[in-house]
Amino acid sequence: MREEGPASDATQTEVPGELTVPIAPVADEAKPVVAGYDMVRVLGRGGMGVVWEAIEHRFDRRVAVKVHAEGRALLPDELWSEALIAARIGDPGIVRVLDVGLTLAERPYYAMELVDGTDLATLLADGPLAPRKAVDVAADVARAAAAAHEYGVIHRDLKPRNVIVDPTGRARVLDFGIALDTRASDVDPYAGQLAGSPAYMAPEQALGHPVVPQTDIFAIGVMLYEMLTGARPFEGSSREALLFNIAAGDVRPPSAMNASIHRDLDAVVGRCLAKSAEDRFPTARALFETLCAIAEGRPIDTAPQSLRRPYIPKVSTVPPPDRPRRDEAKKHLSWSWRLASSPGALWPHVANTDRFNKAVGLAPIVFTDEPAPEGGAIRTGEMRVLGMAIRWREFPFEWVKDREHSVFRWYRSGPLAALWNRVKLTPIEGGGTELEHDIWLTPRGVVGQVAAFVEIDRKLGPAVDRFYRHLDDVLVAGGHVDPFEPAHAPTPDQGATVEAACARLRAEGFAPAIVERLAMHLLTAPDGVLGALRPHALADAWRADRSEVLDVLMHAAHAGALEPAWDVVCPRCMLAHESLQGLAQITRVGTCSACATSFERDLRDSVELVFVPSPSVRSVPRTTYCAGAPALRPHVVAQQVVEPGGERRLTMDLTRGEYRVTGALASAAGELVASAVGFESEATAVARDGRIHVRPSIVRAGTVTLVLRNEGDDEETLRLELAGARGDGVAAATAMTHPAFRELFADQLLAHGEHLRVSHLAFVFVELIGRQGVFEKLGDASACAELTRLDELVRARARAHEGTAVPSSLDILIVAFPTVQRALRAALELRMGVDEARLSAPVAIAAHDGRCIALTREGKPEFFGETLLRGQALLRDCPTGGIALSATLAADRAVAVAVHESGMRVGVVKSDAGPYAGRRVTVLAPA
Repeated sequence: MREEGPASDATQTEVPGELTVPIAPVADEAKPVVAGYDMVRVLGRGGMGVVWEAIEHRFDRRVAVKVHAEGRALLPDELWSEALIAARIGDPGIVRVLDVGLTLAERPYYAMELVDGTDLATLLADGPLAPRKAVDVAADVARAAAAAHEYGVIHRDLKPRNVIVDPTGRARVLDFGIALDTRASDVDPYAGQLAGSPAYMAPEQALGHPVVPQTDIFAIGVMLYEMLTGARPFEGSSREALLFNIAAGDVRPPSAMNASIHRDLDAVVGRCLAKSAEDRFPTARALFETLCAIAEGRPIDTAPQSLRRPYIPKVSTVPPPDRPRRDEAKKHLSWSWRLASSPGALWPHVANTDRFNKAVGLAPIVFTDEPAPEGGAIRTGEMRVLGMAIRWREFPFEWVKDREHSVFRWYRSGPLAALWNRVKLTPIEGGGTELEHDIWLTPRGVVGQVAAFVEIDRKLGPAVDRFYRHLDDVLVAGGHVDPFEPAHAPTPDQGATVEAACARLRAEGFAPAIVERLAMHLLTAPDGVLGALRPHALADAWRADRSEVLDVLMHAAHAGALEPAWDVVCPRCMLAHESLQGLAQITRVGTCSACATSFERDLRDSVELVFVPSPSVRSVPRTTYCAGAPALRPHVVAQQVVEPGGERRLTMDLTRGEYRVTGALASAAGELVASAVGFESEATAVARDGRIHVRPSIVRAGTVTLVLRNEGDDEETLRLELAGARGDGVAAATAMTHPAFRELFADQLLAHGEHLRVSHLAFVFVELIGRQGVFEKLGDASACAELTRLDELVRARARAHEGTAVPSSLDILIVAFPTVQRALRAALELRMGVDEARLSAPVAIAAHDGRCIALTREGKPEFFGETLLRGQALLRDCPTGGIALSATLAADRAVAVAVHESGMRVGVVKSDAGPYAGRRVTVLAPA
């Protein structure tokens, strides 16, 4: 048990978790020996440990190291659990834990960042704080407490000595030494004991009752009272008298002691100090939001909404406050242009807000995502403008492709309170586009009005005008000029490196036009387009064959101009959220922070091969200017944020194809087909009970009206998107089956012991029938030569159709292909080649497709699963001189067309292949 009387607080110096104000060094304290650290001086001490200032060798930086107190029973978990709690919460308002371990004397320690500053107790020794500063400090403490509560941790020892204020005025919370971690255990080790600091205890804590998140809210209220008035709300001549007053005594409002204190602060303090936990703020996040409203001069809501629910389920949340509304904005700026380019030509550029923001001179942004209580994620942006740190919550972009996009930012700090941005494209009869760009904003005080005038009226407006006019000129002129950034000026060394690689490519017979296009792209393209070169996307932009461009890029990487990399794509939002250098870094399960969801990675749908310039050619920095750009989601036709009970009516152009309506919270999507034979031009998608229901499910391709309705209890982000994987990506499964990739990058393998799902691959199986008879007839040497001829024939046909042989014995040859079309063409050509080779025994050929897993064995990639077993069994159904096709493969339309064009006789039989007997098999026999 740790406890302290009301008068002892000022002399207590324990500093778990972070540095407080330096105290006088203790001369007789023996320096502990910790590998990798030099101890400098004692910063604080307490019952659990001593905190030292130290120098970390590895990064040559000052840190704080807390070492288990001498004379205390050695319980490593006691100290380390404190470190683990702080590390796992991971909030900026809580010190970062850097390392844990044992000293050479076997005493537990942990290292943390060293934060220069002064603890709140020392600041309060000089008297009360200014109300605004008191509110800011209390808000920082409330935010840190909210992060802890949302992780399932109750601090229960919040007090001025455990709050440090750095030179910028930012407050941090210290000391999780007696915190209750509800995720780690159902038992409170301090149950029934007086654990904490009496002057800051809540009534339930003082009475020995179980603590709840509102226990910490009471302590924050005590500190806020003390910061405003210079006195504590409860006093007592003894510990018992103090605890009695806390449990039963009344509190004078702060304004009774200081008339300058606003009544809103009286209300906040009074609610924090309510005797019943149920009467206090429902969450620390709600308290934080209320304090922010006071700091920003906004009216407070008596029941503000927590952005995240606490971990403990008994704590309820309250309805959300009204957000700022666009029609209440204080300032509206509007510009318009009549441009010669069409909306379709302008859209990929005006909707690429990441590159647009950079082009018009906006500052880079740091985005963070965290899970939202109702599902999905909350995105926060932060940037610096005019020396000010600006932080906001960024709501999802809303758009209709080729027509309009908009975004809302709700600011937590900086000169603005709210901002809405909208770009609208309207086609002009006879050609061209009217482009309208509107900004609505609400400045925060005089500073906000000045900043809005300088940064938006005087700077942003002219920059936007120049960009749109330049973009239109570039699009009208055609060619390959990048409208966002000037061309890169290559150095002589860069030119020489690229030319050497291109000379190798030309010598290997690649098309000079594609080689030259690649060279110019690497040398002159702006940094913004070189972060991840996607082979098929480049081929489409260059109007070149996809297979040829992929081959050129792979050989260019082998020549040293490029390097392969792997984009890990979230199957929900279809965005690459991670980029890795090698297949060995890819694990089976991944997490998308933007969607706040985990998923099983699939080498066909969620891992793509990309290329990046070699460092000897270009060093391409990755800087974010906008994270939600609609252009980064070309598969999404429309996206809208719909409030509970709300509805959006959208008009859009849908080409023929399969679409789906998805939601950030919905677990099941609704399907929508745009068909040439559809007769409806309007569909309604309803979000209800975690599912999306679409009626009708078929509409006529062309101009379509889509109604999005949210009948759920939470705000929902609904979007209409093309169904299926990204169409211009090279799946990892495709790369792994590509013969050139396997030859040039043999070291690109999955980690040993790791296996990843492949949702779809096609296989061709080849077997020499009657092998034993061949050996008896020809002898070992001749029979081996016969099998080798067949192996070479199979590999040659595989290479011609971008397939690769799967490791197996010479008994059955297996070849993997990225598509069923390539597999069938290879099988048909192989059938002809085998017939022409006139081998001494008949050859059976079968083809099958399906899911499998990929793994590495003995330094080679392999595929494993029921699909391969089924395919091998099909060999028994192969007619003489023919091919056996599984029902799934034969059902593909492109396969059916190829079969028809082959001229072979087609039949359907029931399989006799062991466990697969009775299944339908399509057999191709000679005409």
